[in-house]
Amino acid sequence: MATMTDELRKNGAADKERSEVERVYYLIRDWMIASELAPGAFLSEPEIAERCGTSRTPVREALSRLVQDGWVDSIHRKGFQVRPVTLRDISELFTYRRLFERYAGERAAATATSEHIAELESIVELEDRPNIPMKELSELNERFHLALAYRTENQRIIGQMRLIMAYTHRLNPLFLTFVDSISHREILQAVKLRDGVLAGSLMAEHVEFALTMMIKSFCQ
Repeated sequence: MATMTDELRKNGAADKERSEVERVYYLIRDWMIASELAPGAFLSEPEIAERCGTSRTPVREALSRLVQDGWVDSIHRKGFQVRPVTLRDISELFTYRRLFERYAGERAAATATSEHIAELESIVELEDRPNIPMKELSELNERFHLALAYRTENQRIIGQMRLIMAYTHRLNPLFLTFVDSISHREILQAVKLRDGVLAGSLMAEHVEFALTMMIKSFCQ
């Protein structure tokens, strides 16, 4: 019969295993976002395990989770492959994103406090600086969109927006060099005016422009 101590040891081992899978999952995902693992690249479990400093078991589990989240494809008898970026994927992602972003804009206009608006203003001011490095601009862009998503106060939407922004993070250099048709400052102004319809509409147009620029760059 198992004792309480045995159960605690068992649970502790399980927690440690889960945390290792989590660590490996985010390491691999970060490498994909940074294009250190390029779209279309095949992933060798032994090589990934060595690079992560772990065994193959957590790597296999982490890769299975990445398949579920749409980062990696499982190829029969070949292993795993970083999912290639296609026009269809881009179109579907941004169509999905537009629905969330419109709602986020509407809710931000209705619920944002003075502190929330000050946070958005600080992000926009940082974005408006001249000659800002692309990496920093990409991070600020992500912060702005997530700050609006948080105003929905809906954990499912916030979780999905985090995942969506992670997907688009590696694609940002394709369109962040273009002058946007709708700026973050205009969206912020609509939020400050408490005009939910306008804020939602501007957010949708903002995402639609990003999609257009993404496709234009992708096809060049």
